[in-house]
Amino acid sequence: MRRFGPLLLVVIIVIITGVAVVYRSSKARQEQSAPAIPKALPSETSAAARDWCYSQTENHRTVAEICAKSFRQIKSPSRLCL
Repeated sequence: MRRFGPLLLVVIIVIITGVAVVYRSSKARQEQSAPAIPKALPSETSAAARDWCYSQTENHRTVAEICAKSFRQIKSPSRLCL
């Protein structure tokens, strides 16, 4: 068993190195394929969306439906711009 001590240490180091290499390569691949960060909203805007739809139903029946190509919610005064 004493003869396998150094060999066991080398195997552990090889496994740790292999895991580190695979981790770094997959992390680099994920960073390259990540979507672009969207630009920040203006300070006076709470929310914004494109192709926005809102619907309200009662008893499995659509009561109201509102759709807009662009939507923006302003903080002060609290307003929705469609």
